[in-house]
Amino acid sequence: INAEYMGGIKGKEINTKKFNEIFDKFADKKKKISFNNALKFLEMLAQEANIKFTPFEATEILKKIDPYNVGLDYEKFKVFFFESTEKEVEKGNLLLSQSMVSTSLTLKKEPITQLKIEPPKKEEPIPLKTPITTKEEPPKKEDEIVVIETKHVSSDFVLPVEEEDPTVDNASHKNTFSCIIQTDKPIYKPGEKIYFRAWVIHSLSQIPLNDEDAKNAFLKSGPAKVEFLSPGGELVSTKHISFTKNNDTAFVNLSDSITLANNQAGGNYKIKVSFEYVENFTCAERNIQVKVFNAPPKLNIQLEFVKKGLGPSDEAHAILEVKRSDLSIPKGATVTAKARIDGTETFSGNFTLNENGKADIKFKLPDNIVAGDGTLTCTIQDGGITESSGQTIPIILQKLDIQFFPEGGEIVCGLPNNVYFESKTPYGDSADFLGHIINSKGEAVSTIQTNHEGRGKT
Repeated sequence: INAEYMGGIKGKEINTKKFNEIFDKFADKKKKISFNNALKFLEMLAQEANIKFTPFEATEILKKIDPYNVGLDYEKFKVFFFESTEKEVEKGNLLLSQSMVSTSLTLKKEPITQLKIEPPKKEEPIPLKTPITTKEEPPKKEDEIVVIETKHVSSDFVLPVEEEDPTVDNASHKNTFSCIIQTDKPIYKPGEKIYFRAWVIHSLSQIPLNDEDAKNAFLKSGPAKVEFLSPGGELVSTKHISFTKNNDTAFVNLSDSITLANNQAGGNYKIKVSFEYVENFTCAERNIQVKVFNAPPKLNIQLEFVKKGLGPSDEAHAILEVKRSDLSIPKGATVTAKARIDGTETFSGNFTLNENGKADIKFKLPDNIVAGDGTLTCTIQDGGITESSGQTIPIILQKLDIQFFPEGGEIVCGLPNNVYFESKTPYGDSADFLGHIINSKGEAVSTIQTNHEGRGKT
């Protein structure tokens, strides 16, 4: 088999007996196999053939074996790696099934019991015109080797060769990483431990890193940097954590704990994971809440930004709404608002709650923003009660993930079309924007603007 997904490395031959032996280690009694076990099966099969491929490439192979996601079993793997039935050969047709092969194959009519890895050949599609002739089949022998040859034949059937889009940088997507942070619970008391675990995943395939991936991609970076940030964005503590292998799977993760002080103030805190020398890694954050349960909160505080996307020099507008625990309005209570961007305080101002318990907080963002890590903190003083709340400033530095959804699934030429769209920041938060749709001549043909939480229609 010309194994384009295996890097074109020539590996040793594997016979049917060995193939079945490896498959049975991961399948159940009905010869069915789960997705995770199928990944392990392919990994062991590759090791046996002295070749290597990444979890992403293994996932692509499984998509070809089971394109409709109805379930994986022995017969599908057998067809994918070995099968071309006698009946089809006698008709002069070549049964390719869902195969990794990108060139024409002529199968000798010996029992097909051999998996052979050959380097890929970049050839043009080859038309098939004449039937494929076969010889009489010799008696079957266990572990008999079949030779798979490439041969130029002709027919009206043309094998499609899938070409990569030169405008898409598949390598950069393939080697981009993001992170998912898990905690043992969402709310904590002062003095408790926060147990957390972070999974670094391939952005494209969403598969966590295995031990080898972690060594190759993050070797120069060293341990991950885990920061614990206060509601005001100040650094509370820092840890450096190395990858550890999960006992239940083949994947690795970052796991540790953070101990809260006995006098830790309440509020919305953040756990932030980053790597110093990995450019293609998106920093991850997770919000957790610390509450002091011995005294119920006196004030219910809501702080929201009007726009979901802000850039350098923009005016930020946030609405603060405060009510007491008995739902009365703390009219006239004083509010101190502070904004910190990239570790520096850029705004501080005093406000007063109106008769509805609300305050409009407006301030201008700096002209130069490097990382875009910003937090607005509001401290409310209502008589002898002082409480605070923080909110992340939705700063966008010209990096948006915008997806378009044509009504009905397709855009029809020559007719008016409704197209819906959704915009998010690299962190996955909603982002508002205003822009234009440009045609091939560089002319603006339509205005595009979000209406609510990064969504809109044009």
